[in-house]
Amino acid sequence: MLSLKKLFLVGLFELRTLPEEIGELSSLQHLRIAHCKIEGLPSSLKRLKQLKSLEIVGMKHFQLCAKDVVVFSRLRHMHISGCKHLCSFTLTLEALCATLKGSTCLRSI
Repeated sequence: MLSLKKLFLVGLFELRTLPEEIGELSSLQHLRIAHCKIEGLPSSLKRLKQLKSLEIVGMKHFQLCAKDVVVFSRLRHMHISGCKHLCSFTLTLEALCATLKGSTCLRSI
């Protein structure tokens, strides 16, 4: 399982947290989380050095902090939509772009 490259967690309506062990998926390149009850990302995600694509869709109570985003050095694509209570996103788009200015990988937000 350490060689898993794609993980799609979709429609798991009772899933409230991602386990810290997700950080052990060292080959993970694409993570899509949609229509779950997860409220945030575990700190272990910073160990996913190969992550290229992060999609978070339809998560009512999802919260995201700047520190959750900037740890992905190879991130090329980030898509967040349908997160009704994302007002706790503590980073404006302008600040996000400034934070990621040195990133040579990010291609779309």
